[in-house]
Amino acid sequence: MQNKISELRLYTVITIALLALQYGLGMAASMFTTFPEGASAPQLWAFAWAQPLIMWHIIVGSLLPLVALLLCVRAVQTKRREWVVPSVVGFVAMLAAGGAGSLFVQTQIDAYSYIMSIAFLVSFAAYFWGLYRSATQNQQ
Repeated sequence: MQNKISELRLYTVITIALLALQYGLGMAASMFTTFPEGASAPQLWAFAWAQPLIMWHIIVGSLLPLVALLLCVRAVQTKRREWVVPSVVGFVAMLAAGGAGSLFVQTQIDAYSYIMSIAFLVSFAAYFWGLYRSATQNQQ
């Protein structure tokens, strides 16, 4: 069981690191890229893929749910609540962030960007909470 817990910690740290990278890419894209006004959804997507910061934000954002799903599956296999709850919350929040980000690209509605950022925070906090709960559970 200890090997599985160590594996979960490693996956969680990797997920947090990818989330931090994703945050940095998103902030840089937001600060240094301006989407064209009046463009159609296909034009906005073409623009997004042509911008390196946004392109990498999309790529990392597409990989993150896969990593989070792996973490979720491993957590469920341990049947340990201190891992299952944060991994499920983190995964669902990540899906919400990705969905909101996708809607933002094609509509340029700022509310979607806001939802993306809040969902990111929920996901980020959930994984840290999982590490914390795991550490406190091991001390008892």
